[in-house]
Amino acid sequence: GGGGMGGAGMGGSAAPSFGSDIAGFGGVGMSQPQSSYTMKKSSGAGKGMKLGKKKASLLDSFKQDTAIPELESPKAAAAAPRAPVDPVSIDIEEKISCTMQSDGTLEGMDVQGSMSLVVHAEESSCIRVLAELGDNPGIQFKTHPNIDKALFNKSSTLGLKDPNRPFPTGSALGVLKWRISPKDESMMPVQISCWPSVSGAETYVNLEYEVREGMSLENLQITIPLPGPPQVNSCEFGDYQVDSRNGCLHWQIELVDDDNRSGSMEFVLSNADPDGIYPIELMFSSRDTFANLEVAGISRTADGQPVRYAATKSLVADSYIVEG
Repeated sequence: GGGGMGGAGMGGSAAPSFGSDIAGFGGVGMSQPQSSYTMKKSSGAGKGMKLGKKKASLLDSFKQDTAIPELESPKAAAAAPRAPVDPVSIDIEEKISCTMQSDGTLEGMDVQGSMSLVVHAEESSCIRVLAELGDNPGIQFKTHPNIDKALFNKSSTLGLKDPNRPFPTGSALGVLKWRISPKDESMMPVQISCWPSVSGAETYVNLEYEVREGMSLENLQITIPLPGPPQVNSCEFGDYQVDSRNGCLHWQIELVDDDNRSGSMEFVLSNADPDGIYPIELMFSSRDTFANLEVAGISRTADGQPVRYAATKSLVADSYIVEG
């Protein structure tokens, strides 16, 4: 969760460490009640739904590995995962924790990234991964203890210290980690501004999101606690759900890109404490990571022959909070 956002843990001394397993998605896939909510579609939904090729949700590609609950059909989650087509798969994943004030002012941001590798075919287990590193100011990459650090520093190539040793088959191995704690508000993937104003017995809440230029977010969900039943006056993009069982309002936008980089919602509460709408929680994923890192290719250690692979890349909100 939201731990580790204090100033003490932000320095270079807090180097990322390798756990025994690759962590899952944290906050993503938050369960929702099957009843007790109403759902409305905004008139502007079409504008933000021009998905085209982007429609394939990033989360879909991870469901078989991370057991994200299926909201629509419990049976689908139990379906056997498809056998991987490629001999090797690589997952580049970043998790972001962020807290901001109600006007969008950044309080703390921490991004932890990892590259993990799974070998699916034993004949492709003695390999090297060529990474393509762009400009990465403020990011220090740390290799797994079994990875040849000198080789990586020299040529951005990830290979085992013993070139004759195979990577384990069928289980994820973290080969690279990194961490960055940006202090600049312009680096925030999405900023929220929330302006409650009281007029007599009514509280008008104006909520606006703004996504960083050059970034696209998928499955953005903004969850606002409700001190009382709301009357939603406007919702510029996406859908909203009033979840009466859990006392909150979910604002969901399937894709945020250049067509709907910023958007707003207004709702009214009667006889309610304006501070009761905090903390607001955000969930989202993105294919745009902080680290400028790609997989350029994979080759067999013995003869340098190329090995087919599949690569995925994601930034996921682990704890993304607006405090009152």
